[in-house]
Amino acid sequence: WRYAGTDIPGDINLTKYAQLNGYYNVTVKNTNKCSKISSPVQIIVDTLLKPTATANGPTTFCQGKSVVINTTTGKSLTYQWKNNGTPITGGTASSYTVNVSGSYYVVVKKGGCIDSTSPIFVMVLPTPKAVITPDGPTTFCLKDSVVFKADTATGYIYQWKKNGVNISGATTSIYTAKTAA
Repeated sequence: WRYAGTDIPGDINLTKYAQLNGYYNVTVKNTNKCSKISSPVQIIVDTLLKPTATANGPTTFCQGKSVVINTTTGKSLTYQWKNNGTPITGGTASSYTVNVSGSYYVVVKKGGCIDSTSPIFVMVLPTPKAVITPDGPTTFCLKDSVVFKADTATGYIYQWKKNGVNISGATTSIYTAKTAA
């Protein structure tokens, strides 16, 4: 076998597994010691370096937000994003905007070479309910008040506001209003 016009020492096998870009040909001899060199064949080895994926922000966030995940870019690359192993319809660009929990990775192809990124885990947290229920009329006399109750759930933290400004010390699910807003 010959590579780039030079004999490959000791390579006298019937089959050649090419691993480098370049031109390969073979010298064939018969029992009469006659020989002929084949026409060269160009081999182009497609290389695809291990693709990576990175998130452009936090991967744990509240419902209604999102994060963009980007992957390796390059000439002649194609992409297929997956969530929990399932292909994402339309997820064929080098970046993908995520707004649903899951394990995201992308399969990158170049020619016949295929590889995928390590997964990025995204957790979308539910938005708490923010409903206030007055325990009486919201119009009252000067010395009266009204009690407001917010929905409660494990892990909820409260901060009552008046006209958009935090009310100092008002951090429970119940607030008694004594003045108009």
